[in-house]
Amino acid sequence: MSVTYEDLTYTQLLADPTVSPSIGFIDLAYYKETYFGEDPDNDNLLTKLIIRSTDDIGAYTNWQIDDITEYSTIVKNLIYRATAAQTEYYVLNGENYNDDDSDNVKIGKYSYGGSGSKSTGAVQICPRALMFLEQSGLTNRAVGVCYE
Repeated sequence: MSVTYEDLTYTQLLADPTVSPSIGFIDLAYYKETYFGEDPDNDNLLTKLIIRSTDDIGAYTNWQIDDITEYSTIVKNLIYRATAAQTEYYVLNGENYNDDDSDNVKIGKYSYGGSGSKSTGAVQICPRALMFLEQSGLTNRAVGVCYE
């Protein structure tokens, strides 16, 4: 009987960073050796951020990515890069950048005020990850048309 992602607790996932290849779109080796992302020198933290980034990418693509092996090589590579970019964004900017704890902000005529409340739940993807996802075609929200 093999152990799957669903069988492990979050604490168990973080206890063994080598588990990440089976639970994220990328693994530690891809992030460090292929993408050359900023390394927090803490594999447990990096595993956590890869898991979080994989969830973000999944949510942003409306959970279209069920079995990544079914995609073409170029689309898989775009998904990998988007996940690595989102992970690096967390590494550089902290894990809580989706929280809206901002004060009043004004840019030109546009302004908004923060109330200290948390974000509305919308998935926020960093610009670099979004660039890769848009090229993959997985961000299309168009409604399909069926012909009889």
